[in-house]
Amino acid sequence: MRLALIGDEGLGAMTQHAHSPAGVVPEPRALDAAATDAMQVRAFSARDIAERVTRPDEALAALSRQYRILDTLRQAASQLVVHRPLPELFELLLDLLFAAVPAQRGAILLRERNPDRLELKASRSRSGRPFVSVSRAIASRVLEEGNALLLDDALRHPAFSGSDSIIHGGVRSAVCAPLWFADGERDEVVGVVYLDTASVVRAFDEEDLGLVTAIASVAAVKIHTARLLKESLDNRRLQEEVRLAAELQAGLLPQGTPALPGFSLGAASRPCHAMGGDYYDWQLAPGGLRLALADVSGKGAAAALLMAAVRALVRASWGEDDLARAAAGISRAVFDNVPASRYATAFLARLDPSNGRLAYVNAGHHPPVLVRADGTVETLASGGFPLGLVEDAVYQGGATHLAPGDVLLAFSDGVCEARDAGGRELGVERLVELARSGRGLDAPALAARIERAVAEFSGEAPADDDRTLLVLARART
Repeated sequence: MRLALIGDEGLGAMTQHAHSPAGVVPEPRALDAAATDAMQVRAFSARDIAERVTRPDEALAALSRQYRILDTLRQAASQLVVHRPLPELFELLLDLLFAAVPAQRGAILLRERNPDRLELKASRSRSGRPFVSVSRAIASRVLEEGNALLLDDALRHPAFSGSDSIIHGGVRSAVCAPLWFADGERDEVVGVVYLDTASVVRAFDEEDLGLVTAIASVAAVKIHTARLLKESLDNRRLQEEVRLAAELQAGLLPQGTPALPGFSLGAASRPCHAMGGDYYDWQLAPGGLRLALADVSGKGAAAALLMAAVRALVRASWGEDDLARAAAGISRAVFDNVPASRYATAFLARLDPSNGRLAYVNAGHHPPVLVRADGTVETLASGGFPLGLVEDAVYQGGATHLAPGDVLLAFSDGVCEARDAGGRELGVERLVELARSGRGLDAPALAARIERAVAEFSGEAPADDDRTLLVLARART
């Protein structure tokens, strides 16, 4: 990165690396023998020495400038070393810049979401008036080239004289330095500092450029560190919020199993992320045992929120005698209140324990299977569209009967579509065989057996969908 002086004639010849601020005296080079001999025989008169002592010369002026820069850097480093939130850090940086150079207005701009654009993070004017009209032409050039710019007369410079912000702001002189950061592996400009003045008496000079660039170099490291820390804290906070949300979602699942003589219930649910869009539910009421299993479109937090809404709607409609009418009401509520791209497939059922009759409606869900005691299989597909997919969905209810020894298995598509390391699907047939071979087990044991079998089939292959299953078994007499 270089410092580039811009006057009326364009870029000047002076260049300097960002780590060597303007005014720093370079290290002396080794002198050859001839030069050493010449110095040894050179004489100075008493008058010359007296004049050098009593009259400041260019070397003393340069030393004074160097001291000012080093003192400014010392102050900047001592004040910036303390950790501060980014807004406070920006205000402190403006304090340091206004103390160092005679700017009338100043601003800090950073790269954020779009790396090719700068976002205004802080600005100030000595007059106290709002200042938001930063010269984007100057700032963009510094961002693109990584060079600090000094304009001693912005209104007359051909590259910037036509800029609206310079004309309307009455900018006479401006200096802009990159917030340049390097950690050994990368070299990055994270933003810029911009200062300008409308004064015709005091324009910025090379010393001002060196001071601004030096402060910007120190501040860039601190800004980068503060942003990393903020990102880390934000990530921790987000992880904690996700953990709490996952616990809350898990708490929405049934925490116990109702006592139902002659029948047993079992279930399992594993989201592929921290939160998922599958759920199962049951409730024992005077009208019988109510059952539900649903799969919301999508994954993650958005699906989890919709899942909670669907669960609430289902519970509010469970009192309906007609499950088909209840499904239509739920579907309309989902359609009216969620984005068009969101919907849920669901299987809703009601069991009469006295006779084993099961009424159900299938809202676009993968048909559950009823494995009979003799090994035959019945699929429960009667229903209609997924919930919320169409505005006025109509559903058709179905009914069947669970005899002693029969097993009902409802599942989300994440179970039957589970894949092994080779990409092969588990498939419904394997699920049926697992249910058929486990007919002698009660529902919790069979659900656990199927869950283990799916996990063993998948092995180390990552799950790409939530996996939920529900088992209702009638004991043999």
